[in-house]
Amino acid sequence: MEEENPDRSTVHKLPNSPIDLEEATRRYGTDKLKQLLQLFIKDMSVRRHSIGEAMLLRQAPEVKALMHGLRGACGVIVAKPLRDRCGELEDIATRLEWNEEIDNAYSCVRTEIERLMEFTEQFLNNERGSEITDTEPGQSSEL
Repeated sequence: MEEENPDRSTVHKLPNSPIDLEEATRRYGTDKLKQLLQLFIKDMSVRRHSIGEAMLLRQAPEVKALMHGLRGACGVIVAKPLRDRCGELEDIATRLEWNEEIDNAYSCVRTEIERLMEFTEQFLNNERGSEITDTEPGQSSEL
């Protein structure tokens, strides 16, 4: 009989979660996942600035490259909703023509970034990492 690793058994799957905690915890364990999420948060301050600048300057090739990189980072932390939104914006930016479709896709990416960041902060602030809730951006939840 295989002994359960307590570090990997305390996370429950939450519906509509920006991170598949069950999968991420299975891959890395809670402690390693927390380390990865801390790195992700630090990295996101730079990425957000770069993405915002590329959008403001309407640089479709730069937006495409930034979305590709962010999509990869989301794959590591199993942030599937944001990964998918980044893929959509990357595909649109590939056409290299600036239009409303890029702006709309970017709005979806920003919403998912906010949701992911709030969720991640909540996860990291929770000692056990197992009693977090899934909330919409801007909503607060009690731990």
